[in-house]
Parts: sequence; structure tokens; C-alpha cells
Amino acid sequence: MKQRLKRWTIRLTAVAFGFVVAVNAAFALVIAKPGWAFPHSVSVKGLSIHAPAPLPEQATRQWARALLQGMQSSPIPLTQDRYDIYVTGPGWRYTLFFLPVRFAGGVVYPMNRRAVFLSGADFAADRLIKGQRMIEPPRTLTHYGRHELVHLAQMEAAGRLRYLMAEAWLREGLADYIALGPTSAQDANAIGAYPKDHDRSALRDAYGGYPEHRVRVTEALQTTDATSLWLEGG
Repeated sequence: MKQRLKRWTIRLTAVAFGFVVAVNAAFALVIAKPGWAFPHSVSVKGLSIHAPAPLPEQATRQWARALLQGMQSSPIPLTQDRYDIYVTGPGWRYTLFFLPVRFAGGVVYPMNRRAVFLSGADFAADRLIKGQRMIEPPRTLTHYGRHELVHLAQMEAAGRLRYLMAEAWLREGLADYIALGPTSAQDANAIGAYPKDHDRSALRDAYGGYPEHRVRVTEALQTTDATSLWLEGG
């Protein structure tokens, strides 16, 4: 009886493991080739914006040009000749492409180092849309786009493994630093004084997605440069 139970346990474990591997492989394939879900696109230079529905061409092009221009001053540069931003909108596309990071507004994946996924966009207003909510400054649509493109640049500079193993304060703080700029001394004091047991959403709304991490990066960059900080791990 014990031997039979052991054999069934091994079989069920193997089936479960195989199922997990298959699901992860399928998800990786979807992320690597997402174009089938986004039939409409607008391209500017080396950046293409993709969406399920037709895009406002003039506003999208203007936003994309401004985003690329801002990335030219990034201390961790983009090095590939083409990048894609996929705007999922609400519904099944958001559920699928944001599956591991539910409730996020933007995400990148190591299995596709050319792709950024955003939850929704009003290009004319420069606002990210998440569900039914339009996110207000300082977390503009440009901020989200730049933050995620910096993540791609981080992967290009240090490799996928180094990117995944980096501490959150360095990976996310540096991306927000490049997207929003350094934290002022006044803002750093306000962030430091924010009660730890209070809702963090108000802090993010006021100072960006990773306020404490950006403070730490701002302090670290007083004695080194962004590229060295990223490659040497702080």
C-alpha cells in the first residue's frame, strides 16, 4: 500500500511539474510574440506603438517622439534598433499580458527585451489608464514608458540574469530616477517622514512609483555615476 501511494505521489508530482513547465513555456511564447493580439500600430523611428484598436496617429506619434527624445539623455542608453510598446487596454489582454504582475501599469519581461507592456493610454493627455482610473502626475504616461524602457536598457547593459538578481531599490529606484529625475531634499524628508503603517498609494501618487528607492538612488549617485551604480550593484 505504501509503495503504491509513493508511486502515485511521484506520478502526480511529475504531472504537476510538467503542467507548470508547459504553462510557463506557453506564457514565454506569448510574451516573445505578442503581435497577434495587437492589430493596430503607429511607428516613429525605432519605436512602434501597438494596440487592439486604432490609435490617434498624431497624438501617438508626438508622444513617441517625446519619449525617444527623453531617452537620449538616459545614462543607461538603449542599444537596439527597434522597440515595441503594447497597450493592452482593459479586458483579457491585460489579464494575459500582466498575469504575473496584476494591478501593475507597466511591465517588461526578460524573454522579450524589445517589448514594453502598458495597461492603457491617453496619448494626447499623456496619462496612463489602469482599469477605469486615469493616473495623475508625476506618474504620467511618459513616466511609465520611460521607466519601462530603462528596464530594457538595464537588461541590455548587464544581462537578463543580473537584471533579475538586482535588488529592488537599485533596479526600480534607478528606473524611476531616470524617468523622474533626482529626489529633492525637501521631498526626501517628506518621504522619510511618511508613516510606515499608512496606505502607500498616496505616497506613490505624490512622488512616483518607488519613492523610497529613488531617494536611495539619489543619495548613491552623489558619489558615483548611474552606469557604475547599476553594473557594480551599489
